[in-house]
Amino acid sequence: MINCTKCPARAKCTKLCKKMEEYVNQDINPRAWNKIRPSENIEKVQTSKMPDNLSTTEIILQFYFIDRMTPQEIANKLFKSDKYVYKIIKKYSDILKENIQKTAKFG
Repeated sequence: MINCTKCPARAKCTKLCKKMEEYVNQDINPRAWNKIRPSENIEKVQTSKMPDNLSTTEIILQFYFIDRMTPQEIANKLFKSDKYVYKIIKKYSDILKENIQKTAKFG
């Protein structure tokens, strides 16, 4: 990071020097964005089996229960944390278990 406090010309400074101007404008500099943009070769997350309008939760559940992917694989594919994916799976697994138990009781 560039720091003006150590610049010898700071006392007489009336406008940004070229180096500082580049630093300040790096967000609108297309060359800077190329360094952090993902490549165009990243595969699309959706598979042909899934409709386009699914929520993230539905996609996670599809991958886990139908496609038999591990939470780690799902997290990597969706660029989510392992904890987030595990939390969703745990929540809906508990709901499914509860519904199965209710169905067995009153079946």
